[in-house]
Amino acid sequence: MAHVVLIGSSISASGLANVTSNSKINPLPSWECLINGISTGSMAAAAINLEQGWSFCTLYNIPDGFHELVINIISDGVVPFYVEYLTYTPSLNVSQENSLVVIDGTDPAINYISGWTGSQNAPGSISVSGSSQMTNLNSLVNVTFVGTQLSWYAGNVDPNETISLGEYSVDKKSFTSFQIQANTKVAEGQTIFFLLLFITSSLEMSTHVLSV
Repeated sequence: MAHVVLIGSSISASGLANVTSNSKINPLPSWECLINGISTGSMAAAAINLEQGWSFCTLYNIPDGFHELVINIISDGVVPFYVEYLTYTPSLNVSQENSLVVIDGTDPAINYISGWTGSQNAPGSISVSGSSQMTNLNSLVNVTFVGTQLSWYAGNVDPNETISLGEYSVDKKSFTSFQIQANTKVAEGQTIFFLLLFITSSLEMSTHVLSV
């Protein structure tokens, strides 16, 4: 069960599970969201083939104010489920100073230049659970954001046992190198999620363009 209290309107929650080729889930999991004690209806999984992007519930146009969200997940207990994202529209009366903004892989602020697949705005590709991937050398993506710092997280599904290298630049300045951790667990059906690849230095509060 997940439980959260928030001040605002419109709520969206999604989750993830460590699905492997050896996963045996019977019966298939189901879940139910309750907002202020009122059920939004229960849903059951049609199949177990995705690790990320399980849509638990999305509620629009709820009255602005205090709300309590409870997510009940029923599974066999062998494969754990986690809350991946919980997003909502904050109340106008709530200060957003020094707030943390999450940009997912389908946000229009992201411009995939070349070599990427699995995103709505990457050429010739489709959305895959809100994530995008690249396997080509010199693949490039630009992100426009407003703020003072940016942290970049990713997942690694490549069964490569060697460390990969990347680089990023802010506002067309010199590039900074970073390492991508090797994933030695893919052969066992495991994916490494939420790898922190880099954090930019502190920036002036303004609009910036990150190139990766």
